[in-house]
Amino acid sequence: MSSIGHDLETQKQKDSLKNLVGDEALKAKEISSLIDSLPVTVFRVSNDSSWSIQYIGKSVEKLTGYSKMDFISQKFSWSDIVLPEDLSLIDKTTQKAVKNKTPYQVEYRIKKVDGSIVFVQEQAHPVKDDNGNIAYIDGVFLDVTLHVKRREESQRAIVSSIPKPSLAFYSDASGKIKYINEYFVEICKLRSADEAIGISPSELMESSTKKSLAEKVLESGEGVYNLERALKLKAQDKPLFTVTSSVPVKDEAGIIVGTLTVITDMTEMKEKEKEVENLLNYTNSCLKDLGEGIRRFGEGDLDIHLEKIKDDDFGKIFDDFNGLLVHHKSLIEDVLAAMLTTLEDAQQSEEAVGQMNMGMQQISTASEQIATGSENLSRHAGTAASDIKAS
Repeated sequence: MSSIGHDLETQKQKDSLKNLVGDEALKAKEISSLIDSLPVTVFRVSNDSSWSIQYIGKSVEKLTGYSKMDFISQKFSWSDIVLPEDLSLIDKTTQKAVKNKTPYQVEYRIKKVDGSIVFVQEQAHPVKDDNGNIAYIDGVFLDVTLHVKRREESQRAIVSSIPKPSLAFYSDASGKIKYINEYFVEICKLRSADEAIGISPSELMESSTKKSLAEKVLESGEGVYNLERALKLKAQDKPLFTVTSSVPVKDEAGIIVGTLTVITDMTEMKEKEKEVENLLNYTNSCLKDLGEGIRRFGEGDLDIHLEKIKDDDFGKIFDDFNGLLVHHKSLIEDVLAAMLTTLEDAQQSEEAVGQMNMGMQQISTASEQIATGSENLSRHAGTAASDIKAS
């Protein structure tokens, strides 16, 4: 009896285990079915150098055109269908997440089996084992193609709407130019905007550093505003004076997906400011020279000559001033000459008067002598008469 009871108990346990396994299998099937019905593709990859796929949802077939077994059997790796220029962005993002053991999100492009391009957003997080080491990564792939195209149209419209004299361009998350405005095409002497698409901004600009300002903003996540700098474009002979702002562009999740850079060409305005400054300096210099000339003229200096710099209004004033000095000097010389002539005439008159006075004095002396002689003659005559009478 005990043997029969033991057998019954054993059979009961087997049936329970079978039912449990069946229930678990049913649940797993239900979960798998639920996962496959989601509008995302669920995946798990191992933490090895090849990031081999351990699990991926059936919806990957709709996303890529490849079957889930193509990836699980490692007939293809996920990196095989990623566009080569986007691989570095994925590696950089996942390495940072694994190092910091934090979730991540990255957007990139894949090529479907039919050759069409799909924009994929990968959202995932590292999963740790009992020892705290990263065992694998769980996440989802989302087809964001329509959303990206709408966003790109908006970005293109914004960049294109920025007018001259501003150069505007949008760089994607890899630091490559996606859109530029017409003035950028003009100032860089490009045949069309397509020549700039897909290259780094540093390829169009000369810089002492390897990275452009937009690339630095992309790395730091911090915007730069109203930076005044001399910018030398490779297509231009001389630097432009510019005011630059560059800001990171983020998606709905706050992830940086690119940068928008606006470079306002202030060269013409700066040159006008320089012209005004030079004009003010020239005006002040001319006024200073003219004031000094007037001061010296007022002090009686007639040997002044103002040197004009240009044949303009100030040059004419300087010519008129110099002409006035020459004329005034001539008048003074004429007056001095006339005064000298008058002085000479006065001196001659004075000499004539002196000679006349001397003549008059001589006449007076002669008269006195004549009078004395007459008196003597009269006396002699009287004496002679007396003598005659006496005789």
